Parts: sequence; C-alpha cells; structure tokens
Amino acid sequence: MLKRVMLLGGVLLGVLILSGCSGGTGPGPIPGVSENPLPVVDLTPTVRPTSPPIPTFTPGPKLVSANRLLYIRNGRFWLSNADGSG
Repeated sequence: MLKRVMLLGGVLLGVLILSGCSGGTGPGPIPGVSENPLPVVDLTPTVRPTSPPIPTFTPGPKLVSANRLLYIRNGRFWLSNADGSG
C-alpha cells in the first residue's frame, strides 16, 4: 500500500511540474519600446466664457432715398423716411 501511495504521489508531482512548464500561463513577452512615440497632447484646460458676449450694433452710413416706409403701430398707419426720421 505504501508503494502505491508513493507511486501515485510521484505521478501527481510529475504532472504538476510538467503542467507548470507548458508556458501557456506565463507573463508573456516583454513589451518593446516603440520607435514612433505618441504625440504630446496639451491637457491644460481652456477658458470658456460662462455666457455669450452681448451683441453690438454698428450703424452704417445714412441712407439717401426718396422712398418712404409704411408701418402699422397701435393699429394705425405711419409713414417714415428710409433713414428713420420724420
């Protein structure tokens, strides 16, 4: 009986040693250094405004026209010059 236990133990020990040497569970190859380095990315945050800027109006030259504008305000018709006067 002792011979069987020793023989079985030796066989199991051999199987464990051989299965550990198969190379399938190793750490793998050592990573190499790439000759093409990755581009440098600037990670500094950019300042963004919290609200859009206030729109501005730049008046152009006054219009010279004999045409008149007709518009309705408060239910009445009104006439005006093309430059807004009158």
